[in-house]
Amino acid sequence: MASTKRHLENPSLEKPSSLGLLLLQKKIVSLDQLQVAALEAQKTKRPFETILLNLGFVTEQILSDLLSEISGISQIHPPQMASNTSCLTLIPKEAALRYKSIPI
Repeated sequence: MASTKRHLENPSLEKPSSLGLLLLQKKIVSLDQLQVAALEAQKTKRPFETILLNLGFVTEQILSDLLSEISGISQIHPPQMASNTSCLTLIPKEAALRYKSIPI
């Protein structure tokens, strides 16, 4: 009964986000850790993902992998990509700085 009451008082804990569900399914975090992170995010108005990282419940790599899986968007790893230096001349320096872009 206390658990039900707690969920009713904290509706954000009633239905975990898809990230939260995936973290639980993959046994990366426990339900208690998920609830701690959700409460902290709600209390501090900071992103849930940031709280997970700050509490040490996930690494940046795990978070990145899971968000990629959820969104269906592939990750790129620039240090692992071979760069063609001739591409650097295709985008004027001012445009690259303004739009924070790099040729890949």
